[in-house]
Amino acid sequence: MIFKDTSPKLFVFGACDLHASVKIDMISNEFSRELIRTGRDSLNFETCHVPPFSTSMLSLYTKPNELANRVHDTLTKTKNVRRYHYALYKEIVKFPYIKYFKENAGPNDILIMNLSSELYTKIKAKAETFTIIPIPDARIHDDKDQLHWLYKEYITKDEYIVSFDNEQSLNETYDVLQDFARDIYEIFQDRVVLVKTHVTNLALGTTADIEKIKIPLNGTIPFYKPSKIMQDPLDHTYAQRATNLLLNKFRKWYKTELPVVSVTEGVFLDYDHPYGYSPFHLHSSSCEKIGLNIYNELVKIRNRLLTQKENNNDNINI
Repeated sequence: MIFKDTSPKLFVFGACDLHASVKIDMISNEFSRELIRTGRDSLNFETCHVPPFSTSMLSLYTKPNELANRVHDTLTKTKNVRRYHYALYKEIVKFPYIKYFKENAGPNDILIMNLSSELYTKIKAKAETFTIIPIPDARIHDDKDQLHWLYKEYITKDEYIVSFDNEQSLNETYDVLQDFARDIYEIFQDRVVLVKTHVTNLALGTTADIEKIKIPLNGTIPFYKPSKIMQDPLDHTYAQRATNLLLNKFRKWYKTELPVVSVTEGVFLDYDHPYGYSPFHLHSSSCEKIGLNIYNELVKIRNRLLTQKENNNDNINI
């Protein structure tokens, strides 16, 4: 039997749909997750927790600048920093994902990733870019909030809001996606599992009792607003095509073949998002389905690593 402490450690780069799928019991019982930092709420990237969702490629490869410095200065002077402040801080001041992977991933550890975060809206201002995933959960619309200036001066201004399918934004994403493929290969080589989680059925209820729902086109999901997705939120084929295109380009630029987890039937979305970032989220039954497929790929990689280790030991004995 393979015990948890002898299995490869798992790192996750993806949106909340991926994180929810990786939390199923079969994976949790046999694989350890990435390093857990001690400071959950901290402005120090060396001690704070890794963000619960990944950023977009444009944000990842854009250096912090004047706007990030202002966010940093604001929060270092804030007595009662709120949880959503830390989420915004990690996005705007830039949590160093690649550096984190390089410093903490071992030679047998595995990365599970998707590109769901690419669908969200970006703010491009002051020679920097950040993704506004956490905004719906924040209270920065309140003029008494310490980061209200961010909301008032940038997030509500049309000239700074860029959807993922803006032509220039998309072309820039392709460029940095190639850099991401290079950087991830240097760390994880063929120990990567790609996951497609965008679905075509938007539903409320269980797999036995599906009720189609309608989503109000209001400010609760500003990170979709400029995108064509908002023309018909019930039609997820557009989102699916977009992420497939990005995923295929990543695979083209990656130096080795990678397994792709995809569940196309019987996958549903639930109306209540556990983190408040959106009016919908993957249904728990769907997380189980996707998680099971991820687990199967993890076992294959683990078995391959064990075989390589045994072969190396045989060669040493000879």
